[in-house]
Amino acid sequence: MKTTQFIIKNLTELYNIACLPLLRQDENTVWNSPRWHRLHWLQCRGTCERNGNRTRFASGDMLLIAAGEEVRFSVADEGFQYLLYFPSARHGVRLEVPQYIDSATNHIIGEWILRLWELLSRPQGTGGNAIMTGALTQMILAECHRLTQENGSESVGAVRRLGRELATYPESGGSAEALARRAGLSRNYLARQFRELFGASIPEFQRLKRIDRAMLYLESTDMRITEIGTRVGYPDPAHFNKRFRETAGCSPSHYRENGGSTDIWPPTPPDTEFPPAPQSPARSEAPTSS
Repeated sequence: MKTTQFIIKNLTELYNIACLPLLRQDENTVWNSPRWHRLHWLQCRGTCERNGNRTRFASGDMLLIAAGEEVRFSVADEGFQYLLYFPSARHGVRLEVPQYIDSATNHIIGEWILRLWELLSRPQGTGGNAIMTGALTQMILAECHRLTQENGSESVGAVRRLGRELATYPESGGSAEALARRAGLSRNYLARQFRELFGASIPEFQRLKRIDRAMLYLESTDMRITEIGTRVGYPDPAHFNKRFRETAGCSPSHYRENGGSTDIWPPTPPDTEFPPAPQSPARSEAPTSS
């Protein structure tokens, strides 16, 4: 597996996420961001030129590009991409990540990217979602790094399967001992390996996925809040309210009343310039044509 290295000061910091077109007319566009590491989640077929090498990609594949590295796309059928920007740093965590992740391997990363996009693309401010977006960002980076460490052992596969079960059915779970028995592993090994693979402890991971599911119910259904709490694994309303506040920064009722925004006060637009998109390039960071 070919890898590249991200140097990141804070694993929970995501600078921006964008959804951008990939068109045949953009074949000569060179993507290069000196200040940001990037994850390209491609939703079309084509080839990628990188460091003088050309690689075919299919819809759903991902490319991870270190800051300052150039990449050029040529698409077979027009589509789009989700593009995540991670701030680079001179000093910080050195994270080895794959240069390329195929669609058969990156399913759980894709789920987390879609949730990030949903949280950060709302017209209302999302400052109160900082805990959730930070956790998702850390889990994405941790999972990318984990793929470089994967040894194919049965025990690692068991931990991955358990993580996918908890992500799909967050209301399930159980005690640490019960989860260890389900995975066929020791409690200590499971706890250590789970954190390495998913970037969070099992209780943290369960809480984030349960509250994430509760947010979706609050946004898209008229179910009573007590019923939602029970559905996501918190039958005690007081406990559900406490966990929701810890994660989202507001109560479930406030979240619903404000249309899915956790901001308690009107947000202030950030005084910062986002990385440029190809259709509106900035001089220092712009994709260039050759």
